[in-house]
Amino acid sequence: MKHKLSFLSLIIFCLIIPLAVFAESASTSTAGEQWGFSLDMMFTFLFLTLGPLKIIQRFAVLTRGQDVVVRRKLAVTSSIVALVAAVLATTIGAKILMTWHISRGAIVLTAGVLLFLVALQGIMSQYGVKPDPVDPDAPPPSATQLAFSPLAFPTIVTPYGIALLIVLATISHGQLLHILGLTTAIFVINLLTMLGAARIMKWPLAVAVLGILGAIMGVLQVALGIQAMVNGLHFLGVGT
Repeated sequence: MKHKLSFLSLIIFCLIIPLAVFAESASTSTAGEQWGFSLDMMFTFLFLTLGPLKIIQRFAVLTRGQDVVVRRKLAVTSSIVALVAAVLATTIGAKILMTWHISRGAIVLTAGVLLFLVALQGIMSQYGVKPDPVDPDAPPPSATQLAFSPLAFPTIVTPYGIALLIVLATISHGQLLHILGLTTAIFVINLLTMLGAARIMKWPLAVAVLGILGAIMGVLQVALGIQAMVNGLHFLGVGT
């Protein structure tokens, strides 16, 4: 019963924030556009860094052999922990960044550098994949431990994803509601992906399709990162 209430609370919370975002005026919904980032671009940034493509295989491997109840509990618990951590980190980080009076151009440039480096790392890592070290004598982690690490951190909430969230929240003139709404929408997608991961990974072509999508997204992220760096340099007056 308690688990069902937690799941229902997460769904309700995940629906309230996006609805509140899109209920605001059109003028504030494009708060970041003058800095080169439209709302759909910011969604793309967050989808690339916090989205389900990097989660589905990891979740399927970690929950292999577990029953449906355990998988559902892990998905819900890790989503709640990750969402709370993302909200707190974004709010606090953006507040600190704004108090330091860093120029908007520098922040946009930072977003571009983050996107570019993370995408480049993802592409290059395909040529030197190393399996995670496993201690055969270590006791198996509990469901709660798995939900916190490695699911919530760093699989769902990546360090670079948090960094990008803080940057986007800062350049959007403090309109945290927009950023949190987009983040919540992505976390809903993550949750649904984890709930269906076992079925998805049973599809014979799942690994191949995920690999192709990851490569496409990686190239897109490199291009977006370069464009963001160009925008940042433009706002700083370089090359104008």
